[in-house]
Formats: sequence, structure tokens, C-alpha cells
Amino acid sequence: MIVPVKNIVEQVDLTSEDVLLLLLECVVNSIINLEQSPKPKSERKIQIQTERGAYPQTPTIDNLKTISACKFR
Repeated sequence: MIVPVKNIVEQVDLTSEDVLLLLLECVVNSIINLEQSPKPKSERKIQIQTERGAYPQTPTIDNLKTISACKFR
């Protein structure tokens, strides 16, 4: 079932605990896509490249930079 969200969802507020949910959803969707792929299993792979941005305005315990970009291939 395909549900278009364009013009339906205007904004989603995520808490600090939920910020990686979008990344998780992309990974899960990629896995599902690969399971349905006709390619041999040895040729199926997901490549994820993340780029770090600036430090957050509210410092974290780990003092990690925010993720500024994420690419899936």
C-alpha cells in the first residue's frame, strides 16, 4: 500500500530521543528493498555516509557534532 504524505504531513516534532528514527526508517526501507531485489545476495548492500556538522547548542555528554547530511546508496 502506498500512502502519499505530500501535503498531508506538514511537520513532525521529534524529541532528542527520537532524532535517529528517520535514519532507522531509511535503513529498514533499504533492507526491505534489498529483500525484494532480484540481485544475487552477494551483490546486495547498503552504503550509508554521514557527515557531521556543528556541535549542538546544548552540549551532550559525549560532545558529538550533529549530523548535517546522510546519503544512502
